[in-house]
Amino acid sequence: MSDLADQSHLLAVNAAIEAARSGEQGRGFAVVAREIRGLSDQSIQATRRIRGILQDISTGIRDAAKMGEAGVQTIGAGLDQMRASGDSLRELSRIAQENSAAARQIAAAVTQQDAGFAQIFDAIADLSQHMDATLKRLESTQEATDTLAVVSDEVSRMARQFNATG
Repeated sequence: MSDLADQSHLLAVNAAIEAARSGEQGRGFAVVAREIRGLSDQSIQATRRIRGILQDISTGIRDAAKMGEAGVQTIGAGLDQMRASGDSLRELSRIAQENSAAARQIAAAVTQQDAGFAQIFDAIADLSQHMDATLKRLESTQEATDTLAVVSDEVSRMARQFNATG
């Protein structure tokens, strides 16, 4: 996803250069180029946040597996870690929704552009295809997030039952 954002940023810079060379006629397109550059910067930041959250989730899952092996004595600490993982999953879900909204905004901005910039339009169409692929990956991540949240809730419920009977 970082490569896509970098390509988007480069495309926006090139578009800004072309808009500047076009003079007054390129002014409207320069605004779009700035927006694309801003969205690519947001994509880079979102990618970094997602990567960090996924690392946190991975760590939480590994810790949860160790908790099961350690037995009854570590269940209390493991539940705290599962709650933290649940919070991370909810944050990941929120970020995925924000990225989805940002991708729809990019598509809307591209649709509103003037057909006279045919060369730039072709490049933006490629960007749109990449964003669709990103949305599919984000939807897959959302599904995985939902599944992990269900598992987290189930483990918490089981731990409560175990504590209640123990």
